[in-house]
Amino acid sequence: MLRGLDISEIEKAVLQTRSMIEEPQSNGSPMDDSSGTLRLASIDKENGFVKFQKAENQGIFTGVDGGNAMILDGYTLFSVSGIRAGRAVFIDSKFSPEKTPRPDLKLISLSPSNLENVYTGYYQDIVGEGPQDIPRTIEEGIGRIRTLMEWQEVISTSEDMEEGGVLAFDGSLWAGIKGSEVLLQRLIDLCRDRKIMLCGVSKRSALAYNGMPAIPMIQTLGEALVPGSPWHFKLDIEGKQDKLFGDPYVLSLASRSRFVFKVDISLPEGVEPEELFARLAGFSNDPGYLGYPYPLAKAHNIVAFSRTEIENIRHLMEREAAKSGMNMGKWHLSFQNFHDVLDGGR
Repeated sequence: MLRGLDISEIEKAVLQTRSMIEEPQSNGSPMDDSSGTLRLASIDKENGFVKFQKAENQGIFTGVDGGNAMILDGYTLFSVSGIRAGRAVFIDSKFSPEKTPRPDLKLISLSPSNLENVYTGYYQDIVGEGPQDIPRTIEEGIGRIRTLMEWQEVISTSEDMEEGGVLAFDGSLWAGIKGSEVLLQRLIDLCRDRKIMLCGVSKRSALAYNGMPAIPMIQTLGEALVPGSPWHFKLDIEGKQDKLFGDPYVLSLASRSRFVFKVDISLPEGVEPEELFARLAGFSNDPGYLGYPYPLAKAHNIVAFSRTEIENIRHLMEREAAKSGMNMGKWHLSFQNFHDVLDGGR
């Protein structure tokens, strides 16, 4: 028995959770236009699920991802976060260290007083014009800046790639940041001009159907209707077409995988979706990441922050603060957290 937990709490929580999963909810509740929550209009059980075969990958396949980590936490009044976006380039199915540049690491210091200026600077630099709104919190500001940096890396990658390759990134072709439509349209046009197959692969999705999560529902149907094969299901999204760039699908990329993904695609003229799906599936058989394109997993590992790296950055910042004449007693008081002591003693 967990300390202090009455079994009735477990029973109550399970009952409430089951009702949310199993009982259809009203579709009439309002949704925040910037949240990324979308409604699925219908599910075609007869014709919606289509099998396809994986391909032996040749040519260029590049995955792009971003990572961020809290470096210093000043009690929500200010913070320092690390953000970077990077790529992993594969040529003829093999990772190419020579073609994969080392990602730049940005340290971003935010407080309520400088949030607008810092965010505006990044937005203008990446989008090319001023933002239409400002993040409400430091956490939201970090999330938006990371997203903008990821899109900047995707655009930069598309400019460097040879024609005819696959460019996959972690996320969706969805203009969730106000005013970012111009950035996504620039990306779409660039990839089409360079004959690059572009896709955004979402590990999580707020897509809803009758008030319930749509992706698990589609996965359950797909496993029953088209077992033993990769399959795709084209999504029929209700409204908000001005924020959608590309065509949204649900993909099962390996029949033995426990995961499916929402994938937004934008293809050059004359290229069929099955050609892209086949190449994605061909890269989704790694045992460690079964069902997920390995170039994206490699990109994630390149940009992710380890605990050791975070600690090293903290020590470097502390040393620099001391060199600059900072009162180090005040420095430590600003960032101390007794939870670190408690957790270290467990």
